[in-house]
Amino acid sequence: MSPEAYASYLSWLFFSWFNGVIKIGSTKTINLSDLPELLPQLRARTVWSQFQMFKNVRKSASLLKRVLIFNAVSFFWQFTFVVISTCLDFSVPYFLKLFLSYINDPTVPPKVAYLYIVLIFVAQVSRSLVQSQMFYMGRKINVSMMALLNAEIYAKTLTRRDMSGLVSKKTKSDGKDKDGKGKGKDKGKDNAPASAGKVVNLMSTDTVRVSGVCNFWHIGVSSPIGIALGTYLLYDLIGWSSLVGMSILVITIPVNKAVRKRYAKGQRELSSARDDRVTLMGELIAGIRMIKFFAWELSFSEKVLKAREIELKKLVNVYKNTILFQLVWFSSPLLVTLSSFFCYAKIQKGEFTPAVAFTAMVLFTRLKAPLNGLPAVYMALTNASVSLGRIAEYLDEPNIKDVFVNGQKLSENSPQIGMKGLTAQWWTSESAKTPEANATGATEARTEDTDTFTLRNITVAFPVGELSIVCGPTGGGKTSLLLGMLGEMDVLSGEIYLPRRPLDGSKEFDPETGLLNDGVAYVSQQAWLQNASIRDNILFGSVYEEERYNQVIEVCALKRDLEILEDGDQTEIGEKGITLSGGQKQRVSLARAIYSRSRHVLLDDCLSAVDAHTAEHIHEKCLIGPIMKNRTCILVTHHVRLCISTAKHVVLVNNGEIVVQGSVQHLREQGSLSLVLDEDEEQSADSSDADTVNENDLGSSSAIANTPKPVRRKSIAKDLKDTQQPVAPAKDARKLVLDETREEGRVKWSIYKVYASAAGGIAFWFILMVAFVITRMVEVSESLWVREWANSYAPALVKFMFSNIYSVLGFSTSHLASSAIYSDSQGYQTQPSLYDPAQSVTNNTDYYLFIYAMISIGASLAHIMQTVIVLYGSLRAARSLYRKLLMSVVRAPLRFFDTTPVGRIMNRFSNDFETVDGSIAGNCSQLLQLIMSASSIIIVLAYITPLFVVVAALISVAYLSVGKKYISSSRELKRLHSVSRSPIYSTFGETLAGVATIRAFSEQSRFMGDLLTKLDDSNRPFYFLWIANRWLSVRSDSIGALVALSSGIFILMNPIGIDAGTAGLALTYALEFVALVNFLVREYTQIEMELNSIERITEYTVMAQEPPAVIEGRRPPAAWPTGGSIEVKDLEMKYAPELETVLRGISFTVESRQKIGVVGRTGSGKSTLALSLFRFVEPVGGSIHVDGINICDIGLDDLRSRLTIIPQDPMLFTGTIRSNLDPFSDHVDSELWEALQRVHLVGSGQDSSAVSVHDGDDSNNASTSSPTAAGPSTAAGMTGGKTHVSFSSLDNPVSEGGSNFSQGQRQLLCMARALLRNSKIIVMDEATASVDFATDKAIQSAIQQEFENSTVICIAHRLNTIILYDKVLVLDHGKVLEYDTPANLLDDSNGRKTHFREMCERSGELEVLLEMVRSAENKKRAV
Repeated sequence: MSPEAYASYLSWLFFSWFNGVIKIGSTKTINLSDLPELLPQLRARTVWSQFQMFKNVRKSASLLKRVLIFNAVSFFWQFTFVVISTCLDFSVPYFLKLFLSYINDPTVPPKVAYLYIVLIFVAQVSRSLVQSQMFYMGRKINVSMMALLNAEIYAKTLTRRDMSGLVSKKTKSDGKDKDGKGKGKDKGKDNAPASAGKVVNLMSTDTVRVSGVCNFWHIGVSSPIGIALGTYLLYDLIGWSSLVGMSILVITIPVNKAVRKRYAKGQRELSSARDDRVTLMGELIAGIRMIKFFAWELSFSEKVLKAREIELKKLVNVYKNTILFQLVWFSSPLLVTLSSFFCYAKIQKGEFTPAVAFTAMVLFTRLKAPLNGLPAVYMALTNASVSLGRIAEYLDEPNIKDVFVNGQKLSENSPQIGMKGLTAQWWTSESAKTPEANATGATEARTEDTDTFTLRNITVAFPVGELSIVCGPTGGGKTSLLLGMLGEMDVLSGEIYLPRRPLDGSKEFDPETGLLNDGVAYVSQQAWLQNASIRDNILFGSVYEEERYNQVIEVCALKRDLEILEDGDQTEIGEKGITLSGGQKQRVSLARAIYSRSRHVLLDDCLSAVDAHTAEHIHEKCLIGPIMKNRTCILVTHHVRLCISTAKHVVLVNNGEIVVQGSVQHLREQGSLSLVLDEDEEQSADSSDADTVNENDLGSSSAIANTPKPVRRKSIAKDLKDTQQPVAPAKDARKLVLDETREEGRVKWSIYKVYASAAGGIAFWFILMVAFVITRMVEVSESLWVREWANSYAPALVKFMFSNIYSVLGFSTSHLASSAIYSDSQGYQTQPSLYDPAQSVTNNTDYYLFIYAMISIGASLAHIMQTVIVLYGSLRAARSLYRKLLMSVVRAPLRFFDTTPVGRIMNRFSNDFETVDGSIAGNCSQLLQLIMSASSIIIVLAYITPLFVVVAALISVAYLSVGKKYISSSRELKRLHSVSRSPIYSTFGETLAGVATIRAFSEQSRFMGDLLTKLDDSNRPFYFLWIANRWLSVRSDSIGALVALSSGIFILMNPIGIDAGTAGLALTYALEFVALVNFLVREYTQIEMELNSIERITEYTVMAQEPPAVIEGRRPPAAWPTGGSIEVKDLEMKYAPELETVLRGISFTVESRQKIGVVGRTGSGKSTLALSLFRFVEPVGGSIHVDGINICDIGLDDLRSRLTIIPQDPMLFTGTIRSNLDPFSDHVDSELWEALQRVHLVGSGQDSSAVSVHDGDDSNNASTSSPTAAGPSTAAGMTGGKTHVSFSSLDNPVSEGGSNFSQGQRQLLCMARALLRNSKIIVMDEATASVDFATDKAIQSAIQQEFENSTVICIAHRLNTIILYDKVLVLDHGKVLEYDTPANLLDDSNGRKTHFREMCERSGELEVLLEMVRSAENKKRAV
């Protein structure tokens, strides 16, 4: 429990309960475990749950109203403290005036003077305590609101419609506005649902702005109070003329409103540009492997930098509006002063005596602080308003509706699981914003979007507790059918029947089976995994049951993998399962679904990424094994022949429609079975991973008819008896992703130097210092001119005026600290007894007024000039540091991305650069200003009262003791807070990627709980950071009060006597010097905390880099490689020095134009071999020569740009089909269409001259630019002889990550992109795992023909894919087992079986493969 909860009243008032943390911070590095827990009322779970109950009561209220009313009590108490603090501010100068009256008139009893000094002390301490409670209350609101808003955003992310595949419809106006300034474009962009980048910005920036405004909104309250008090005093002094001056403020309200509106618009545009840049940066990090494979680092970096430049242009507009804001508000006090003086002197005919002139000047000067404080509050409120509007807009996006028909409402003809008359499509930007899009019983008719893939009239009933398979060509709609069942699509009509557990409902287990009756498990086609251990991913929040767990490990074929992995199931897999192969990721994802107690399991092509033997194992021991007894399994697969004999129901989907469905027997009787088998026809003839059941040929109807009905989920129970031994976890599992590092101790000078250099170096800071000097000189000139003005009336008062005028120069009146805003505003009303009218001289009011106006205008312009210089340096630093960080990250080794969470990287590019863009330069300039003000005070006081040097020394010692403890603690708390933000980023990123899986498992509540815990871990250091600030404030103000008390007593005890001017000067400067030192400590600490962002950025700019992109003097010939020969000799590879060797001295030679197949079980080193060719990992030993050149001797860009890889995990980028195929416009459209034809995404009849610019609302345009059908066969992008709508134009959109395409289509698009490069060496890493067998065979045939002059290295799970290659390389555990022609490897005439032959035998297709080899050999001989 936090000591704050049981602290005494005094401990709470003086923040003494925080002494323990301060002590820890001053002796060692603070860790999260060293901090107390937050108070229960500040914890995220408490705040969010209370807000949920409150929100349900006020559903119609806006987010702003709900937040304000929810925190109304806290805001009331903070307001109360603000009023009391402001009143106490004026009590100090009041008592000071009474004290100076005693000095001027010694007839007052001395005891009264001592009383005044004591009252000044009491007022100072009281003001400090009340003000600290005001800020304390503000920070409590800040923390609770930050937790609340982040929780609301995350909860919305879990419930809103999945927009990952969203694309915006184009209109004819799109693209016509070349500047990008068209209204239609802006409007459409504003209305578009939030992208991943926007969601990250909402969490990282907008919540901070909204919650942060709670800390200084009080200036908006205290400033009007100060203005009212100042106006009253002015009215008492110069009458109605003061009202004329103050009326200027009313006149400037419309101007301020216009400027604020302009500023708000600029902020919205900046936020939008920042969203785009963060989204693009997120895509770059997500696709870094693909970018490095193709040597696109520089090109993609320039793309991001262009987005950054657009953002900086918007930032410059915000800067301009800021300057305009300052110009208006700096000029307001000037206009007030001049108009009041003019009316008083010219119209009111008042006598401009020194008493009137000087007192009015002091009051006007003191009014500058509240007047200049208001614009900062208005700007902060404007920023918060814009951010709150963005958050509200996101929270108002429609949720996934409850489209599922409850089991108790089923009619007699309704299926328990299935769909009835369902028509659904993927979201468009228009349908996504329709609140009633998915509502059951919506009255408004929904229409189908012809440009969006649609499921049409789907009616299907899946048998409960049985296996059903869904098949069809690539892009036919299989994945859409599953996601439509899960309610993730836009349902236009029809009903969905799927038992779903409500989020707030309890789990209902069947006592007989132990299964969740309404539980659903889902395995997506692209495996989604969390950054955790393998075991944690499989458990997925379920209780660990050892026997069941080990059974799942066995049936999902993970036992061997866990034995190979050093840390077993405790192995950390990294983000997106980066350390696992494609097959391993898919099987871990499958194990998660099987381990769950869900009765209904939906599997999307989970057999595509595994080899033939593993697919057979999973089918027999998992899908039809005892662990699936009484469980419904709906399997999307291309392995039809492997599964059809055990399937109860079969569905064939094509072009979004069900072609045929029914039981195998029913389809056979109807004569429709051939359609289903044709989808897998090629597999029967020549595929090695189409495993047969009981060695029957399922290609004939008789074979199916004679297949005995399998005894499902019982026959292999004995096989599992030997698998119940527990999987022993490693004793000390190594962490792949290490804890984020943070600096310790004070910020190094090198960090200061980094920022100083980035802002412009010595020249910039010299010019800035000159600007400060000029500004300060103009301010001093303003005061000196007032002295001359007063001197023209009363020369005898020169000394008094000089001393008192200088008292207002020790502190910049533009500083926003409320403690310095109103101090002493009543203390300088000139004593009438000192004024002798006889000594007055006639003055020229116009003359003095004109000169004063000119000096004041100069002061305003000097402030503007100072601001412009600061903003210039800030902009230059922002541009320079971003480019430096970006280039360093994209050139980082691949291992960096494997071991660093995306959230941690994105934290640098978003949250840290928010600090760099916004505040570091301003705070540095403020620190310089404070240093100059403090220096000028010391110089003046040392000249007038030399004894003050002793007082200053004592103050410095006291501050050194308190300030040192504060600085060390606050610095560490800031660093801890920065580090604690990264897990929140990662959680948001993981959730956005896997929200469909999370919802399918009904695990939203658990993920919400995890996020709330991480929010508390982040808010704790943030909260206690500002408690440390209050701890310092109370103590420093108390020291200041003691100094004022001592100074007053010293003055009273001075036997020589001091005149009123010197006494006032001494006391005022003593108070202001203490305040200055206080703010110096805070400002310095604030800069050190903000420089933590520079530390974190610098950490990545100095990290290890890949070898040079280009090595001059060792560049390969322009046409290299000309032959494509590869020689690998004694190659040894490690991913990191501390890890074990992955490739162990392998050697082989590939001759020019040979086609090599690489096979081996998961973890054998196949993918590592591919990575080594691209030097993603530097060899520990051995070498690789390509056409006689050692690849380690040339630059990475020269190497990677000459090779081509088609990776296992396809990656597409936001844009169009054209921009993904040809990002840098190196090819003409006809070549792009040809590449799409070669991978069978479009038909071969495409007219290369077809128009490719496609407007989404023009169906005629779509048809003219679409390819034509190519015969009766259906390719991946062809649906029923018609081109798939997604490929009707090269300008058709590609959403974030290519989510609007199926996995197979994404693989084929990546293959088309690779084919355009026409390299001499092509590496294929299981590139066709997710496409149907017919398309795979066609592609392999095209590779044999079109890449006849290229060397091809193919890593494949389907043995038929590489059986006709020139040679086969068999790997196991990083060693070469065999390397020969397929014919030689299959030959067992010498009585010895090769490993390759054993693999073929296990696949069940040995005879078919042998026949294929013999046929190929005969053809060669015939030639």
